[in-house]
Amino acid sequence: LVLLPVVLGLGLAQGNPHRLMKDLSGPLLIVHDVQDRTASYQDSAHQAQALDHVALWSTEGLGHKRVLQDKDVIGRCVAHLRAQHP
Repeated sequence: LVLLPVVLGLGLAQGNPHRLMKDLSGPLLIVHDVQDRTASYQDSAHQAQALDHVALWSTEGLGHKRVLQDKDVIGRCVAHLRAQHP
């Protein structure tokens, strides 16, 4: 979801990111912490189940902001992007 503004040229305030995901055609990776108190983990889980091109990688104990700085998360995201653009 962090990259949606870059990909679409939109700020997250301009639309619900979960609604925007269905309009994207490439494989998407959602990284979401199960203990996130800011954004609903269940919304992300629902999107991953409802949309074939969306995968969910769940973390635990990183919350809403630390997930963006975690080395494992960064590595997984980079690997996902590299797989899409070899």
